Amino acid sequence: MHLTTLKERILDYLHHLSPYDYIAYGWLVAVLVGFLLLSIVLAGKKPKTSLVLILIVLILMMAGPFGMKYALDRTIRKVALEDTNTTQLQFAKDLIVTGKIANEGKIDMSGCRVFVKVLKKDDNRYKQMLYKLKPLRKKSIHIKKRLAKGEEMAYRVVLEHFTLHKDTYVVEQNVECY
Repeated sequence: MHLTTLKERILDYLHHLSPYDYIAYGWLVAVLVGFLLLSIVLAGKKPKTSLVLILIVLILMMAGPFGMKYALDRTIRKVALEDTNTTQLQFAKDLIVTGKIANEGKIDMSGCRVFVKVLKKDDNRYKQMLYKLKPLRKKSIHIKKRLAKGEEMAYRVVLEHFTLHKDTYVVEQNVECY
């Protein structure tokens, strides 16, 4: 993943925080502060327990935000992606990927990012995992259209100058909405 793409994704996420995000991250901070205070209180009488609590705080500080985002994306901001068609144009040497995004979450989305990767096709699953790390082509589009609860939205991604034979690649897609 390119650094600019990562920066854009982080900024999109931070600019579109919902009340659920604030509650989840506030709860995480409260738990961290509580464990830290408890470890300070227990430091004199039970230093081993205090050390374990500090270790738990450090682990939660690293993994907690990622776990919270994952949980919120699976429940509150849940979206379904349907790949409707992948067409390789012969006359223009382009690959056109179309699909639908459905909002199955509990809040209205203000926009989405669709990521399309073209991977080399291989029957060996370990090679296929390696190909995910270095795709043949990749492209992302930013859709700045409101997507209400229960609604669907169509999208189209065009990969230009694409000349590979259809049996040699596989198209992988995912979406993030906020």
